[in-house]
Amino acid sequence: MVSDTSSSSGSHTSPLWRKSWRKNDLREIRKCIQDKLAVTTEQRRKLRFLIDEARLYYRHTLGVAVHALVCRRDERTFLRILEGVKYLTRGDALTAIRNHRNLRSHLLCYNPVHPHSFLYEDDHEGPCTAIFSPEKDFVSLANTLISMLKAPEHTQIFSWTGLDAQACVDLLDSLKQIRNVPRRYQSIFEEAMFKVAKRSGYWPRRLELEGVHVQMWLGGGSGGDVFLGSSRGELVAMKQVRIPASGGDKALRAFAKELVICSVLSHPNVLPLCGVFRESLTRKLFIVSPYVEKGDLLCYVERTPRDRVDRFSILCDVAQAIRYLHTRDPPVMHGDFKPANILISTSGSACLCDYGMSYLKGNCINWSTSSGAGRGGTLRFLAPELLQGNSTIRWSTDIYSFGCVLYWLASGSVPYARHRRESEVIFALTRGEELQRPPGQLSDALWNLCKQCLDRTPARRPSALECVRRLRSSEMAFTSNAWPSPRGSAGSFSAASSV
Repeated sequence: MVSDTSSSSGSHTSPLWRKSWRKNDLREIRKCIQDKLAVTTEQRRKLRFLIDEARLYYRHTLGVAVHALVCRRDERTFLRILEGVKYLTRGDALTAIRNHRNLRSHLLCYNPVHPHSFLYEDDHEGPCTAIFSPEKDFVSLANTLISMLKAPEHTQIFSWTGLDAQACVDLLDSLKQIRNVPRRYQSIFEEAMFKVAKRSGYWPRRLELEGVHVQMWLGGGSGGDVFLGSSRGELVAMKQVRIPASGGDKALRAFAKELVICSVLSHPNVLPLCGVFRESLTRKLFIVSPYVEKGDLLCYVERTPRDRVDRFSILCDVAQAIRYLHTRDPPVMHGDFKPANILISTSGSACLCDYGMSYLKGNCINWSTSSGAGRGGTLRFLAPELLQGNSTIRWSTDIYSFGCVLYWLASGSVPYARHRRESEVIFALTRGEELQRPPGQLSDALWNLCKQCLDRTPARRPSALECVRRLRSSEMAFTSNAWPSPRGSAGSFSAASSV
């Protein structure tokens, strides 16, 4: 054991300390502080105190503290580190979360820069290796935060507002950006971030964009106007968010929810999010995403020769997107699934967009939309149970809408095209009127899948995973490239009849 005195040969720490610090084993670190460091009893007590105080960044904190105290023999710097940590945490886990940015900045001020500090001895990563490494510090940071989130006395974190909520959302978001994060941790951080964003109206500052320019209006609907814009030389689509004069706080919270949902999604068939932009003069808010030149599926089929539209490939892409959303943890339900929300890329692949009615369902959250049973979705593509007012958006309602899109691709007509009034469509849906098979358009296997997706009993509809599996069968096919001619405005591909 090293002598319990500061006058011992302490220009270097023991190899065991370096090994335990790099390994990030808290038990070994505590043992090394107790037995192997050349420090006084009082200094050893303060080091143990730092482990408990610097809850979020204890590895970083101990790194700079031991470097100052043992390698440099600079007790004054050590005490400054200690006092800063005490002030920013105040012995409280929630205070540590509130001040996590300031705590990290405080610790970074004391990062050693000398290439022969104990951090770099026998370390082949070189002298530029940062003392704070997100990948190495993640385990302590994540476990500490998870224990906080699960503790009953810390549930108030989900009710934070203002700068406290902003600090919490930023911390959770930064953890999600770390490479090689285990999926079980990601799910916990996502659920917590969704809760805080939904209740506070704050989103991660990482998503805020600058230098975005609005160029021209592209179109609009109930969800908001869409503009063509540019950002860093790239064309982008900008969806303006409508914040009403009355109930603005509720609308802002819904917007924050939509933004955070979009920020965590990553799939080839799901439109990615670039970020959010706020105009400096008008303070208008925009959701910014990549511009898809070929537009939505409605425009694509109107502008493209029928025999060049690969309907089956589009259908498979859409099924893959729904499978991805539904099998996430927590699952995401789209809630407004229709041809106008399917975009076609330059390569001809399809991707889902517009999560204005999306909601998540998991162990910690169960959000229904502000539009009740999903009435904000296009009527002809809504599951019948949503019209009865006693159901919410769930995986089975998305599957019904998927069946409607399949029918639309096969027939060239929106569901219940012969009914022109909404009241007639509602009556047809509630009395169980069945859609007729488009003649000569689908194989028996594909038509059977379509009928099962449109089953009036939600439990009998196939899951998205089952749809993807069955679409891989060689028996699944559209049997003709000659689509039926549109039968009047109610049955055409036009946006007016389908959106």
